[in-house]
Order: sequence, then C-alpha cells, then structure tokens
Amino acid sequence: MKIAFAFSAALLLGAAPAAHASSFDFSAFSNGFQGGTTVIVTPEATLSTPDGNDFYINDIGLAGEHFCAISAGQCNADILIEFNGLASFVSFEPSTGATGDAFTATAYDSDGLVLDTLSGSGVTAGVFSFGALGGIASILIDDSSTSVSAGYLYHDFFFELEPAETEVPLPAAGFLLLAGLGGLGLMRRRAG
Repeated sequence: MKIAFAFSAALLLGAAPAAHASSFDFSAFSNGFQGGTTVIVTPEATLSTPDGNDFYINDIGLAGEHFCAISAGQCNADILIEFNGLASFVSFEPSTGATGDAFTATAYDSDGLVLDTLSGSGVTAGVFSFGALGGIASILIDDSSTSVSAGYLYHDFFFELEPAETEVPLPAAGFLLLAGLGGLGLMRRRAG
C-alpha cells in the first residue's frame, strides 16, 4: 500500500509544469518605432498601451531587449503587461530618466487585486524587483514623466513564468477517480 501511495504521489508531483526563466522575445519585430502598434504579443506576454500609444523596441539580440511606449515622441506612456501564465521573480531596469520623470509599476493577481507596487523617479540606476513575489498575472507601468527628456526606456525585464493552469476535463477526472477506487479495492482484496 505504501508503494502504491508513493507511486501516486510521484505521478502527481511530476505532472505539475515547472516554472522557467524568461524575458520578452521581441525578435519578430523590427528595431525602432512601431508605428500604429498599440499591442505587442510575445510568447511570454501581451504588452499594450492603455491610452492607445505606439511602442518603441530595440531588440539588441540579447536577453535584455529595450522597450517603451511613445507619447508625444517621448518614452513616457503607460504600459500594461499581461503574462501568459503567472509570473514570479519579476525584475527590470528603467533607464534614461531625468529630473521630472517618474514611474510606478503595480503588480496584479489574476483577480485584479494589487500585490505590490514599485516606484522610481529622476535618474534611476539599478534593478527594480518584485522579489520572490509570485502569482503576478499583470503589471501596469504608469509613467508619469513630465520633463522634456525622453522618459524611461525599460530593459533587462526578467521573470519566471508558470504556464497557465488547465482544468482536467470532467470525463478524464471521472475515469481517474474510478481507476483510483478500483486500485484501492484490489489492494484491499489482496490484503484481506
């Protein structure tokens, strides 16, 4: 009986998909201003501009692609990132900020509840991170830059992504339940 239980537990644990480290893959897009592009779909997430602004992308061929949303010719528009699954260990680096520039990045769970908020202003240096916080379904970067500088360009955006959960269809769940009950009946019959 102990062997059957251990085997069942191993199957269940092995069935769970593992998280994997990711960054945005912009290789399908040309470098530079993405005129008329207010939504960008990558294998990892969908990026959009809530106010209908265009994107700027610089795919430098490394894991740290640069991107921003353009408003009035500057990188100072809001960006909504909706992950394809739940993200954890999210970190990014804003650059090119100046006096008068500011941003707030808010992480939301799948129900739209706020998990955490990060803020930066002026000339920023270094990495902003949500740490080990998990269950992040989306992030809204609210860029409230008011200076005449270029605003913020975001790069080195890294995260671990767990695939979206899929529900077991009812017929399969019923079959699994019956198979488990049958197995328990056989084990009891052998023991008795």
